[in-house]
Amino acid sequence: MQNSKTKRYSTGDLLAFEKVIQRKLAKAEKQLATLDAQLKEAADNKSSESDWVDDSSSSASLQLLDTMANRLRKHVIDLKNAQLRIHNKSYGICSLTGNLIDRKRLMAVPTTTKSVAAKTAKNKGERRSSIVRRSSAPKVISRVIPKAEPTKTVKKETDYLKHLAITDQLLEGVEKLDLKEDID
Repeated sequence: MQNSKTKRYSTGDLLAFEKVIQRKLAKAEKQLATLDAQLKEAADNKSSESDWVDDSSSSASLQLLDTMANRLRKHVIDLKNAQLRIHNKSYGICSLTGNLIDRKRLMAVPTTTKSVAAKTAKNKGERRSSIVRRSSAPKVISRVIPKAEPTKTVKKETDYLKHLAITDQLLEGVEKLDLKEDID
C-alpha cells in the first residue's frame, strides 16, 4: 500500500515479499548445492596424466563453475539480507532517497535496495546531493556478513617465532666462540 505519506510497507505486503524471497532462496540454494557437487566432482576427476589440451579445457570449465558458484553465493547472501530487512520492517525503503521502492521492482528484483530513480541517478554520475534524501529518520542498515575464514597469519606468526628461536640459538653459539684464538 503505497501513498505519499507511507514510509514503509504493511505487514501483509512484507509477508507477500517474504514468500517470493523464500521461493527464490530455496531455488538458489538448490542450484548452489548442484554447482558445489559439480565442482567437487570436477576437482576429484582431474587426472595428472592428461595432456595440456585436456588440462586447459578442464581448468577453464572448473573456473567457470567456480565463478557461477560465487555469484550464486552472493545472490543467496543478498536474499538473506532481504529477509533480514523484512524482519526489521525496513524492506522496500530506498537506501538513497528513503522513499518506498515500487512494488513491481521488488517483485522482479527482491534483493534491490534502491528505487529506479535513485539507481539511474547514481548510474548517470549525478551527485548524491541531487537525490532527495530522507528527512531526520535514522537510516537502518541491516546485512548478513559471513564470517571470514581464519587467515594463515597464525601459521606465519608461528613460523616466524620458530625462526627467531633458531636464530637466538645460533647467536648463543657465536657468542661462545672466542674469535681471538682462531686468528692467532
